[in-house]
Amino acid sequence: MEKLLNLKHLYLSQCIQLKGLSKGIGYLTCLQTLDMFTIPSYENKNKGEYFDIEDLEKMKSLRFGSVFHIKDCGSIKTVEDAKKIDLKKFDQISSLILSFGNEDRNNRFGDDIKILEALEPHPNLKCLKIQDFMGASLSPRPKWLMSLVNLKKIRLYSCVNCEILPSFGKLPVLERLSVSSMNSVKRLGLEFYGIEEKKDQEDGDIEMDRLFIDSPLILFPKLEKIYFGFMEQLEKWEWSNITSTIRIMPCLMHLEFWKCPSLQELPQFLQTITSLKQLSISECEIMEEQCQKKTSKEWDKICHIPNIEINDKFVRKDGIWIDHEGNESNINDGVGTSSSTN
Repeated sequence: MEKLLNLKHLYLSQCIQLKGLSKGIGYLTCLQTLDMFTIPSYENKNKGEYFDIEDLEKMKSLRFGSVFHIKDCGSIKTVEDAKKIDLKKFDQISSLILSFGNEDRNNRFGDDIKILEALEPHPNLKCLKIQDFMGASLSPRPKWLMSLVNLKKIRLYSCVNCEILPSFGKLPVLERLSVSSMNSVKRLGLEFYGIEEKKDQEDGDIEMDRLFIDSPLILFPKLEKIYFGFMEQLEKWEWSNITSTIRIMPCLMHLEFWKCPSLQELPQFLQTITSLKQLSISECEIMEEQCQKKTSKEWDKICHIPNIEINDKFVRKDGIWIDHEGNESNINDGVGTSSSTN
């Protein structure tokens, strides 16, 4: 590897099993593009077998690719080492993957929060994926997350200790949100929208900050698609109609729940979103039962949606209702005409 002195571009993102990069990469003084950097494990780092953060610092001409993956962030030993990567100066990175790795998880719990804070990207970032993060919370840290004003897509995957999601409602251009394998999350509360709450000491009632009461506010203003998957403990997606000056998710078109068996409560504001065209619910036993009754409070919140799919079977498709026998019923002013489907 060290003899490829004229090499300018090295693409490794599809090499997902890599345990480290060749030490010889450090000799490639012409290298300009690298799309994945694997942090070597403690054992291999001590042996000096792989390209490491110290080698990265020496490569002054190196520019990461527009899609950049830092693999095994959990092997970064100190906050100082994480800061040496200096992601903030790479304004050409539009999509960033921070994978903490699923090895030696028990040995690093508590450190991931500080490491993630130190891996601050440039504000130009448009897509972000964080996976295998072991911290108990992604809110309020990392502080830089809420400063990503150009972020359009975010995915959180297998952050198994995380109990509270960040205040994504504050991100002004976020279009797609995917949250999966987050088994410690039990509820989505006001913090998810980016609203701070304070409780009256006497009666415990929630009071909104005066800013939210006195001025119109749009939360998740550009969000079009949400996916919640493999959320085994998620019970409630909460919302209280505290003030009429708040609009929520006015552009939402697609909502999907997959393997959320404990889910039993959806937010009331779903009933007011006219843009919502597609709802998919699969392997969510409690919510499926509520939908099958078609008389529950939860069903009232979603029954206006033109396309509702439950366990890969349409309850309603393009405004056409489909009964349990597979017959279509075109509902018009309460009068329906049935026909057999193929």
